[in-house]
Amino acid sequence: MWWILLSCSLGPSAPGGALHVTVDDNALKIGTEAVGPWRDLQLDPTGEAHPRMSQALAPHAGQPIWLDLPADTPFYVVRKLLNSARHADSGPPILSIQGASRTFTLSDPPSYGLGGACTEGALPVLGTEPLITLSVQTGRGGTWVVGSARFLPVVERRGQRRPVDGLPDRCLAAPDCGHLFAGDPVLEAACREGSEAGAPGRVLLGGGNGCLLPIASGPGELEAWRRELPGRIELLGLGEQELLMVMPEAGVRLDALIAVIEGFQPGVPAVGSALLIQGNDGPPICNAPVRSRADLVAAGARWLGGLRHTGE
Repeated sequence: MWWILLSCSLGPSAPGGALHVTVDDNALKIGTEAVGPWRDLQLDPTGEAHPRMSQALAPHAGQPIWLDLPADTPFYVVRKLLNSARHADSGPPILSIQGASRTFTLSDPPSYGLGGACTEGALPVLGTEPLITLSVQTGRGGTWVVGSARFLPVVERRGQRRPVDGLPDRCLAAPDCGHLFAGDPVLEAACREGSEAGAPGRVLLGGGNGCLLPIASGPGELEAWRRELPGRIELLGLGEQELLMVMPEAGVRLDALIAVIEGFQPGVPAVGSALLIQGNDGPPICNAPVRSRADLVAAGARWLGGLRHTGE
């Protein structure tokens, strides 16, 4: 799985000698060579890859490719092209919108541990790290972004302290709120609140009005995202988060995806985009409870306390 990392802006020439893949005269082309009709890639939204593209790229294994695509390209087409490049053992892909100077290089996702059988016994939970997901979705009302944080426990395994995902609650030793948040009465109180009543492991993120971003009814309204997202990132403290990814739904346009990614530069060094078809939650109703960095940290403290509630 590849993930989008923000790169510096580049000129119109192929970055780093990459193969230039683009659309010209309704044909998908590698350089000046036509691979096939562009419309063929749009026939099956669930298709894994484009066989002719994989075949055309195979002689260039290891060479980076530059996907320079129209702004209205749906993400499922981008996904097919990226999978085709992976099947052909291409080098790291580079993504851009036709006519734009900024490019985005794809690389590895952010790293965290994966759980399994707790053969070592219950592990003491040392803290929590939120896994931030910005799901870009589309429907009749336009395009929108649903932001969420899912709390991962931080544990020490094999001498390494890191967040892990997939460990059942029985494998986690619930922390003592007073010990974990000594000297911080606000977070200690939030933790104790969770230990008494439980707390959700996933919370929705909003801006000051409960929505991360306004609904964009058309491409022309994406500029509002570019204006507003940096402020929302600062308000929520997302620039401090290492575990952050952008998850576009299959039909989301490339320009909408890139409008979200652009909002993080230079606040977040790496923003990921999973090559999976994402479900749709429906338009946001602007009631997200987490509207600031303090809200996010307190929600994490409540979740940690909730582990003790679950254990009891």
